[in-house]
Amino acid sequence: MKKQPESWFRNAIVSGIQQLLSLSLDGTPPSKTITLTASTWIEVLWPTRRWDAELDETRIAEAFRQLMIRCDRWPAPRQLLLVLPSRPERLKLTPPAKGRDAAMQAIKHAKEILGS
Repeated sequence: MKKQPESWFRNAIVSGIQQLLSLSLDGTPPSKTITLTASTWIEVLWPTRRWDAELDETRIAEAFRQLMIRCDRWPAPRQLLLVLPSRPERLKLTPPAKGRDAAMQAIKHAKEILGS
């Protein structure tokens, strides 16, 4: 069963399309079809990634901003993916040191943080 697009994703795409509409680019869909246009973008883009609100909501907004800067004509959903910024790299933890001394050092550090 196909997972339905989440509301944050729908909102991000609808918001971006509304901004694109305000530019009145060549090829802008007629106002009577804009709801269908937004639904189509959502249905086309949702399965292309494992979208995550925390990681992707601002990336989608930035991609729409890039489209507004770069496009002279109404873009296709594919163009949004082409300008979608990379996800920020997650912090990488260093592996813990081995041995009793490392464990004691970690306990000491934890006590300093907790104020014990």
